[in-house]
Amino acid sequence: MKGMLRSILAVFTGAVVAVVLVAGCEFIGQRIFPPPADVKKLFDDPAAFQALMKDPAAMSALMEKLPPGALLAVIVAWGVAAFGGSWLATWFAARLSRPSVGTESPSASSFRWRRSRI
Repeated sequence: MKGMLRSILAVFTGAVVAVVLVAGCEFIGQRIFPPPADVKKLFDDPAAFQALMKDPAAMSALMEKLPPGALLAVIVAWGVAAFGGSWLATWFAARLSRPSVGTESPSASSFRWRRSRI
């Protein structure tokens, strides 16, 4: 039971770190590749933004206005977050759960026994 709680804590920690990494990387991407002025106006008017979200053609036209680097920054942000969050969760789970005596597999035990008899 203790190992399962540690694993759950590791996964939760990895997910939180992934969210922070996405937010940070996308913030940096928006500073490097700022959106055009007419795109910024949409976020100031909630009614225009809601209308944009319901119209796929308008959303497609908006995406074509964005610089290619901005779109690449989003892909990089999610890649960094997926790698960083999963790496941290794996590292954290492995660090918290140290194997105790008697937890090795029977095949490893028999291999060790055979090697000692040779």
